[in-house]
Amino acid sequence: MTTVTTDTVPSRLGEMLAAQRLDAALKAKRLTRTLEFRVVALLLVLLAVWGLAIAAFGYPALILPVLAMVPTMFLILLLITVGK
Repeated sequence: MTTVTTDTVPSRLGEMLAAQRLDAALKAKRLTRTLEFRVVALLLVLLAVWGLAIAAFGYPALILPVLAMVPTMFLILLLITVGK
């Protein structure tokens, strides 16, 4: 015959661990809602995709985004000069 224990220490410990995990999840959710986090995450994803493109296609994947940035920077400099 087996004995049944009414020891509540393991259940309390489990409740405490669950509460800690919930607190950590809520904190992570609050941190991921910030604009700074989203901007950094987007930049990291774009950098990773660019790295994969370089690994797959080589030199053209390295050069084409840089060529696309040239007119963009001209436009930005023009807007700064005009004062907008």
